[in-house]
Amino acid sequence: MFVPLPLPVPVVSTVAGDMRSGFSDGRAIGSQLKEPMSLTTLVARPNASRASVIIADSSNQRIRQLKLSSAELVTLSGSGGHYGDAVVDPPKSLSSIAYRYPRNIIAHPRFGAVGVGVGGHYNKLYAACDFMIWEIDIALDRVRLLIGRNTHGLQDGPKANAMLSSPTGMIIRPVLNRPQPQSGGDSSGSAGGGIDDNNNWVMYVCDSGNDRIREINLHSEILITLAGTASFTEPRMICAATPWDESQYHSTKPNELHNTLYITARNNVWSFDRRTDQLISIGSRTTIDAQPIDPNGIDVLPNQLLVVSCIATHCIVLVDPRTKSIIRLAGTGSLGYTDSAFNESRFNRPGGLSFSLVEQSVFVADVNNHRIRCIPLPFPVIYSSR
Repeated sequence: MFVPLPLPVPVVSTVAGDMRSGFSDGRAIGSQLKEPMSLTTLVARPNASRASVIIADSSNQRIRQLKLSSAELVTLSGSGGHYGDAVVDPPKSLSSIAYRYPRNIIAHPRFGAVGVGVGGHYNKLYAACDFMIWEIDIALDRVRLLIGRNTHGLQDGPKANAMLSSPTGMIIRPVLNRPQPQSGGDSSGSAGGGIDDNNNWVMYVCDSGNDRIREINLHSEILITLAGTASFTEPRMICAATPWDESQYHSTKPNELHNTLYITARNNVWSFDRRTDQLISIGSRTTIDAQPIDPNGIDVLPNQLLVVSCIATHCIVLVDPRTKSIIRLAGTGSLGYTDSAFNESRFNRPGGLSFSLVEQSVFVADVNNHRIRCIPLPFPVIYSSR
């Protein structure tokens, strides 16, 4: 009689960090982080078998890289000091730049895409710090100020005048109503009217201290305010309604989901329509175990479920924006640190998170545990045509 072997029970695991807060590179398990606030996952080239995790290591004032292929944690950028006058200083090298509490890190959606040459926006990372957003060009070993000044404020306009207050969540998407892509366009990242034209990209920013959603045109580097209401307090992180794929950019008529963003804010999750700049609450004071989830990090799975980290309940949940239903994915609800089965694992104020298709896992910045945690999804997910 054939008896099938039981499937292994997926568990939450630590992939970087140590019980002590501090700073050290090297073997990922046992290396040290200090209040990592957020992270993003990326692959350096198409068809790569493993991903890297890029980490905003906030209290170490650095951007770190977790190489999953070698289980190694390295410093990608940052000297560890506080930055001074960002307005007058010239661009810095990756190792000499002094950040001020990086809160989030993202990559351009086409990072590592086929046919994209060195230069342009496509090989860059972006870091949100106390009141500024930095552009990190890995290929050119250069970090420069994208927007913001060396003080908090609320002001639209070009870089010389624009002001932010505690920017956190960021996402880059194509400009709406962009020109029809032309054959023979410049694919190197320079402006040329083709599908890779630098004019075609904008960054949406959760300006947490100002309770606003802001937009930065990556070509003109002009900052504008899009939305903000009396009940929209402390926007934190932002994601799209669908994961990025190349069809979103090549299509001149993207479907409705491609124009929808989701935003976490204090005790709420909101949808944002890029066409109308309208904010709509999809889960005011959503609760789990009779407690507000107080959402923080957010990302979208290919099945269009949202994966959300919760500060108040120290857990990771799945949210269906269509039905507004919520289920716990990992975490007991009590703060602490435990690597175990999903319903036995514990977190301590989990922050930003990111889903990796290559790894079939969600990676979480476990802020007060000073660790990066990995949650393998208990079901396979793939990109589908839309």
